[in-house]
Amino acid sequence: ALQLGRSGKRGAAAESLLVIEREHGESLGPQFQTMLAADRLLGAEWLAEAGRFAPADSLLRFTRSYTTSTNEIFAVQATFGAAQLLRSRIAEGLGDRARAVEFARIFLATFDMAGADAEGRRAEARDRVTRMGGTWEGLEGLAGLGKVP
Repeated sequence: ALQLGRSGKRGAAAESLLVIEREHGESLGPQFQTMLAADRLLGAEWLAEAGRFAPADSLLRFTRSYTTSTNEIFAVQATFGAAQLLRSRIAEGLGDRARAVEFARIFLATFDMAGADAEGRRAEARDRVTRMGGTWEGLEGLAGLGKVP
């Protein structure tokens, strides 16, 4: 499925990942669920790009309750911030501005130390908070946040 998506057929790839998730995702143990985190993140991103926000959100269900054994912590660290920004996009697509702001704020709080290559994502999250009427309370002192309104 990932190869299909990388070749430009993102819609078909997202459908494949969604089917795999529906058939096997919930039956896998926590270790395998964490290993599939990147696949789920890509599938959710591709579904959201296609305007299929509810199925995209369902692929990110794993971000609501991480287990943090030493074997899983690296996958959590690698996917949590990106998942929150994507959840913000999905919430906005579903018409839930409050949740969109909430997830953008979580992204900013957890992604504040990322390098310069992450500036585009931070700018998007800052724009989401501003555009949807969110507040900056509690975020003012974060490294990498830049100037807040």
